[in-house]
Amino acid sequence: MKKTFLYILIVALYLLTSVFIMGILGTAVSKKYEVDERYWLIDGDKKLTDQQKKIKTEQLDKEANKLENRITLFIIGGLASFVAATLLLVKRKTLMIEKKSGT
Repeated sequence: MKKTFLYILIVALYLLTSVFIMGILGTAVSKKYEVDERYWLIDGDKKLTDQQKKIKTEQLDKEANKLENRITLFIIGGLASFVAATLLLVKRKTLMIEKKSGT
């Protein structure tokens, strides 16, 4: 493996880790303001019947689960890219050894 390609790959993986972290933060903020705050609105709305409140709460629960799954995927992706970049950095000497021909 060429030295420049290896280092470019390592830098790209570390940058990708920071992108995953930003994705986690963005999704957590979305969860807070799009889901958690709406629970208050449902509880405070006196015009809704109990059945309507139950339906809206179930919809919010589904949306919250989707956002939780997205956060989990971002965490897994961030950890995987960080571990892969670190392993490449640690094993760079063995990866850069070129095979010599026997002729």
